[in-house]
Amino acid sequence: MSEFFKKLNQYLTLKNVSGASLILNLACIIFGILYIAIPVYLFLWEIFGAILLITLFGNFLLVFLSSSRVNKATKLGNKLRILNYSYLIFLILAMVPLILLNFLISVTYSNALIDNIWGYLGVYSLYFGIFVFGLLIAYFIFQKREDRELWGTEGTESLSLSDRTLTMRKILKIILGILSLLFLGVGIFFSFAMLAGIWALGIILPHFAFAYALMFLSATIILLKLLKPRQNTKLYYAITLIGLIVTAIHLTPLALTPYSVYSGDQNFSLAFGNDWHSKIDPDIEQEYFLQSAFWIPGYFLGIPPKDCNYKADVLYFDGSESNYSQDEDIKLYYDVFWPKEDKNDMPGIVDGKHAVIIKIHGGSWRYGDKGIGHMMQVNKYFASQGYAVFDIQYGLKDTGEAASDPLAAITPDNVKGDFDIDDMVRHIGNFTKYLPSVEDKYDLNLDYVFVNGGSAGGHLTCTTGLGIASGDYISYFGDNLTIKGIIPIYPANGYSGLDGKKAFKNPEKYLIEKDTPPMLIYQGTHDFVCAEVSRNIKEAYAEEDNDECCIIWLPLAGHANDLYFSGYYSLPFLYYWERFMYLTIEGEIE
Repeated sequence: MSEFFKKLNQYLTLKNVSGASLILNLACIIFGILYIAIPVYLFLWEIFGAILLITLFGNFLLVFLSSSRVNKATKLGNKLRILNYSYLIFLILAMVPLILLNFLISVTYSNALIDNIWGYLGVYSLYFGIFVFGLLIAYFIFQKREDRELWGTEGTESLSLSDRTLTMRKILKIILGILSLLFLGVGIFFSFAMLAGIWALGIILPHFAFAYALMFLSATIILLKLLKPRQNTKLYYAITLIGLIVTAIHLTPLALTPYSVYSGDQNFSLAFGNDWHSKIDPDIEQEYFLQSAFWIPGYFLGIPPKDCNYKADVLYFDGSESNYSQDEDIKLYYDVFWPKEDKNDMPGIVDGKHAVIIKIHGGSWRYGDKGIGHMMQVNKYFASQGYAVFDIQYGLKDTGEAASDPLAAITPDNVKGDFDIDDMVRHIGNFTKYLPSVEDKYDLNLDYVFVNGGSAGGHLTCTTGLGIASGDYISYFGDNLTIKGIIPIYPANGYSGLDGKKAFKNPEKYLIEKDTPPMLIYQGTHDFVCAEVSRNIKEAYAEEDNDECCIIWLPLAGHANDLYFSGYYSLPFLYYWERFMYLTIEGEIE
């Protein structure tokens, strides 16, 4: 083993590492420009993703090696020290805003550059900032690789600092050390929370874990730079080990992406037949569908939203005209998305008309809204394939909480009331009864309707899809449309805590039959409550001798881990979702 490390050390010279880092950072900058300029999937992006990963961890290696070998008593050594610290701090500060800005772009109605300019500028500034920083460090080290004074073999020039400067530096080191130690402590807690599946933290952890991994590794290297290994050997190696473990845990969701796709293929084949791949028109698959279930550059630079027509805030129900007194103060609206041009080969065009997707938002039956709060980029994506996507409001249980509460703040007043599950289903039914009135306006094919929603919306998706398909609730839903497929995302059936019909609260127990339409479920393995619901749905299908229910399991995913469109949980499910609807429309899944 010692011989191995000796050989490794021979290769990990500053000359070799800085030279490679110089080329790799430059490649990430060039590839980044190409990725922005060519907004379609190319296999080249897979190569870019591998280079991007190698570059990021190569930069960490270069910073670590140069910090351990530099002569800090020289002026150049001091400059390099500051440059290394700055890079690590910048990386910590850049990752969360980069992800959030990509998210904001994905939930904006307009695709116009002027409406998203600050988002794109922010994303590109942060992305290119990381690699320009890395390029500067690599260039500095490579240029000075033979400087014996800088690397401590000869010392003639000494950095002279005043007492005040030395004191300030000491204070800054203490502050930076405390903050980095606390941040690494957060990493330890996040690691436990993600592995244990703590529900609330599961919403914000697993799908952003890749970004956190880079941040926690940065904090680890900062701490190692602050420590003197010869004086604090045990602490130095303890922090090294902890930092590497925390980083590895947060890299696990990304590393498991190939398994997500493999298991997804297996489960899809079990439910819908081993030959489903061959039943997809290769020309349609090439032009309209995802060619890969995930690509790393998209995680950083985003995936441009598809262009489509849209109309927001269209009224479909005025509570003042309702026969139910609890409806008096509400008005319910929808957003609709449809293609800019109709092509007969589009997956969502059936007999010259648009197949329909009804989307029902989540939010614990008490919070939430359509539009910005409901994966708008998915709506645009399917509209560009020929579907008419209706993102709808429905009445929510008024909690009476102040608007200062974050969840209450995102919930519009026009949907709040004293509603139970029956009322919510009735409101959704009002929309399904309304659809025929706009059938001609949007060229809808109401014989091909899909229902989709997540969490509470996943529950109501099951109730709506199964209720309509059963034919037993015409008074609620009407009889003018046909459900072709049901797509619940981490459905929370039975957990509303609200009154309502048993069949509406737990539809999987009462409404599944042998000829029930096929169902595709998104489910995170660590969203334990909803995972049990998904298993129960699958079992209910099996009990009725109906095999056409498929669960796409996402390893380590918690609740609501589909929020980041270009993430390693959202894209794999989208990959199967689009193929599921296509095969259903083509009659290959019935």
